[in-house]
Amino acid sequence: MNMECDWLFCCDGDEMSGLGHVGRCLGYAEMLADAGYTCTFQGNYGFTALGMIESGGFKYISAPRLSTQPFDVLALLHPGTGVILDSYDVNVQSISKLYNYLKKIPLILIDDFALHSNYSCDALINFTIGATRLIYPEGDFQRYLGPDFYPARRWLRRLRESRSLQPHTGEICRILIIAGGNDLCGINQAFLKLLLESGWSNCEVAVLISDDQADVTDLKRLLSGFSIGILLPRQPNLEDWLAWADACLCGGGLVKYECLYAGIPVASLAQNEGQANDSKFLAQQGLIADLGSGPGDLSLMLRFLTDREWRISMQKTGRNIVGGLSGQGGLKPFQSVLQ
Repeated sequence: MNMECDWLFCCDGDEMSGLGHVGRCLGYAEMLADAGYTCTFQGNYGFTALGMIESGGFKYISAPRLSTQPFDVLALLHPGTGVILDSYDVNVQSISKLYNYLKKIPLILIDDFALHSNYSCDALINFTIGATRLIYPEGDFQRYLGPDFYPARRWLRRLRESRSLQPHTGEICRILIIAGGNDLCGINQAFLKLLLESGWSNCEVAVLISDDQADVTDLKRLLSGFSIGILLPRQPNLEDWLAWADACLCGGGLVKYECLYAGIPVASLAQNEGQANDSKFLAQQGLIADLGSGPGDLSLMLRFLTDREWRISMQKTGRNIVGGLSGQGGLKPFQSVLQ
């Protein structure tokens, strides 16, 4: 295969990595495409991730997971402008090898958690709200930290605009539950149990499940306890269902920021330490309800469901912090490395 492109996005989107890496890379890719660049994706992709990439209008190359491949495939791709790497599975040695291989072609890393002892790259992006609190090592690379660089996708920008015209300020009647990834921690069931224990069975609930979740018996049983319970297959994007929802219950990843951007009240259960730290910081800023991990905090769930003023405050603050600019701040890292 011989394929030319301007920007190559290296990220996985499978049962192990979830869809967050693909989702945020698509946000940047759409901004770059709107600016006239061609973008291609390379990685190990499940059915839903492929649908997301194709719905964005991008080509892709299927490859082994980034943790297993030596990046030799890059020699066939000819990325003419730059490479973006978004993976927590690639070690420092592999990143350094890729950086040296690319030579004059810029390498941009996306890293939410300051995972590495050194960074061989031209620029690093962390759009999370607590990014400036993290300690990244010294190095000759540009840093783009904070929500000014959040990559809102096209559909999310549409949703933000439509909800700004009709902000939700009433009671919670419809709840969307999104664990993210393969729900290895049982987040979907934990949310459903919290809702039932909170006495919230009279609402409509939709649960998004993963591509390969074969056994949904327990989820169906729990959903039968609500006035309306919907089991959703993975979607190429969440525009219709986030527009439907009065509130969202999610894992600790990208969905939190999509809800904050669109102005949707959100409560989260973290699935790993990095997500837990980020959620805790967002909760301290009054942006989300952090239900912790494991079975979750029942009393906080009750407050989230019943405290209308708290939810309205979350909506307003979140929209101001995430996406408060024109939405084009995400292009700056790419423009800067080319100067």
